[in-house]
Amino acid sequence: MAWCKKLKIQQNFTAVGNPQANRQTEVTNRTILQHLKMRLEGAKSSWVEELPGVLWAYRTTPRSSTGETPFCLVYGTEPIIPAEIGEETQRISQYDAANNQRERAFDLTMIEEKRDTAYAKLLHHKGLMMRSYNQKIKPRYFQVET
Repeated sequence: MAWCKKLKIQQNFTAVGNPQANRQTEVTNRTILQHLKMRLEGAKSSWVEELPGVLWAYRTTPRSSTGETPFCLVYGTEPIIPAEIGEETQRISQYDAANNQRERAFDLTMIEEKRDTAYAKLLHHKGLMMRSYNQKIKPRYFQVET
């Protein structure tokens, strides 16, 4: 608890047996389950073997509502995908070990700004969704008979 306060992390507790209490968790779990089912249709492996790949894909896919990946919002930088490790990409070729510590520190100082920007985009996206939904609603008028 003190560790979370020190890092300014707000904890929200929900009942383990009641995921409906946390809508976002329910949506995330449904998405992960759908991707697992798709992977298992063509594979002859168990879900345990497929789960790391599904989680990696989920965490490194940009969200349309924020324009960022969950990975970036947690760590302040985009991940190096496994394909980049074996290949000489521009990002790998520009890596400088001497400047890495300084650049990582800079990324971490900018993480709050990145999160604030993502939050503003999320609010804007929610507003657009609300307006779109509200346009489809037709007002109903009732007459009260006396």
